[in-house]
Parts: sequence; C-alpha cells; structure tokens
Amino acid sequence: MLGAGPVGQMILQAARVYGALGISVTDMLDYSENVVERMMSLTDGEGVDVVDVSGAPQQFGRPLI
Repeated sequence: MLGAGPVGQMILQAARVYGALGISVTDMLDYSENVVERMMSLTDGEGVDVVDVSGAPQQFGRPLI
C-alpha cells in the first residue's frame, strides 16, 4: 500500500479485519530504496497488488509497475 498517513492507517486496519495477510506499507518518504525491487525480492518474483492511498499529486496517472 502506498501511503502511511491517516487514510492509509485506516485502510490497513480494515484490510487486517477482512483477513489480508502480508501487508506492506510504504510512504512517499520511503522512496530512497527501489520499492518495486524490494517487493519483488520479498515475494520471490511474484509481485504484489498495489493500492495507492497517498493522495500525492505526483502519483496521479503514474503507472505502478
């Protein structure tokens, strides 16, 4: 999940309530490392489903690859 602010925290809790496992949360400030490479590494190349709740204007229209 992209966005660790108040909305992201609420969605994180809701995801847990509904049984989501292996949830990873990152914020715009965490982009010092390549998030895509890190997620691919953590999932043995499977990748992840991404939800953007950051509300950051620079994320609008940006592909999540």
